[in-house]
Parts: sequence; C-alpha cells; structure tokens
Amino acid sequence: MPAKKESKIKPGEFKFQPGSDWIVIHKIDILSKMDKAAKRANLNIVGGQSPKNILDIEKKAASEYMTYDDYTKNALEVFEGKHGWQGIIKAIGPMVPPDTGYKVGQKVYYRGNSGEPMVHNKTLFWMVKVHELFGWAPKNEHDI
Repeated sequence: MPAKKESKIKPGEFKFQPGSDWIVIHKIDILSKMDKAAKRANLNIVGGQSPKNILDIEKKAASEYMTYDDYTKNALEVFEGKHGWQGIIKAIGPMVPPDTGYKVGQKVYYRGNSGEPMVHNKTLFWMVKVHELFGWAPKNEHDI
C-alpha cells in the first residue's frame, strides 16, 4: 500500500475557499482601555451577577441608558479613537461582486458582533457577508 501523501501548507498560507457570497476574515483583537488595564495588572474580568428580580433588570436598563452625546464620547474613549472591530480578509467567495473592491489580504472594518465563527487548522476565523463590512482600512495605524 503506497504511503499517504500529506499536503504541505506554507506558513501564512490559507487553503480554504468559502462558498457563495461569504468572506472569511481573521479578526484583529483591539483591546479597550479597561481590557488593557486589566491585562497590565494580570486581572481576569468576569461578568457581573445575574439579576435577581424584575427590579434589578429595570435598574440595570436605566443605568445603561445614555444620551447621544454620552454615546459618542464613550465610543471615542473606549478604543482610544480606533474602530474596535477590524480584521484581515483571508478568502472571498465566488459570488462576491468584484465591484466591491475587496481583495485577499486587505484590512477591513466590520459591524461588531456580526458573522459566523469557523475553525480552520485550529485557528478561529469569521465568515461575514459583504453587507456586514464597512469598508477597507489602512494596513498600519500610522497610515490613518
């Protein structure tokens, strides 16, 4: 019986072709100010306790309410002026319209909490649709 040939994948090479109009991105982890401070202090941040009754739920909702001015101030401060959801395109499906301008290797901004997780070669990637991408971004922060 002949020996089974194993495919040799070069480092950094991505051998996966998404179907239909999916785009595969590798998320870039942009830490918020609080996450950076916790990392420097070697702290693990865990979620708060679950609400005990309807009054706790209403109190929490009231505390999370903010005006538009508060929201914009908070959005600019949390990630220190960077967009919190960034990724690198690894593969593009065959039905993505070519006039979108997306190419493999481009850095893009995408809508937070969008996409479907996919594990390929023990690495987590995200499958997103074209409408979930805001557009491409500069490769390096100093290019902004």
